[in-house]
Amino acid sequence: MSYSEIARRLGTTRTAIATRITPRLESGEVTIAAAVHPRMLGLEVLAHVQVRVLGDATATARDILERTTAVFVSETVGPFDIALEVHSHDVAELNATIGAIRTAHGVIDLQFVVYQEVLASV
Repeated sequence: MSYSEIARRLGTTRTAIATRITPRLESGEVTIAAAVHPRMLGLEVLAHVQVRVLGDATATARDILERTTAVFVSETVGPFDIALEVHSHDVAELNATIGAIRTAHGVIDLQFVVYQEVLASV
C-alpha cells in the first residue's frame, strides 16, 4: 500500500506517514516484502491438498517440502494432518506433484481440490 493510500485511510497526510515509516525502514525495524501473484509466473493450476499421515507429521511435511514446490505447508488438526497449496504450470505438473506427495514418508491418504476460479486473492 502506498504512503498516500495509508494517509487517506488514516485521515492524515502522506508526509506524516512518511515521517513515521521512513526511519523504521532505514533502521530495519520494518521491512517490505513483495509477493508475485502465481499467474504472473505462469502458474495457472492451483490446488489445495490435504494429507493423512501415519507417524510424525512434521517429518512428513519436511519430506513433502523437499520433494515439491508447495508454496504453503501447514500441520493441521482434524481428519488430515497436513494441508498445502500447490501452484503448477499445467495439469501434468500438478499430477507429478501429487505423485511426489503420495510417495512421501508416512503418507497414507490424500485428497485435493483444484481451484476452478480464484474469486479473491489479497
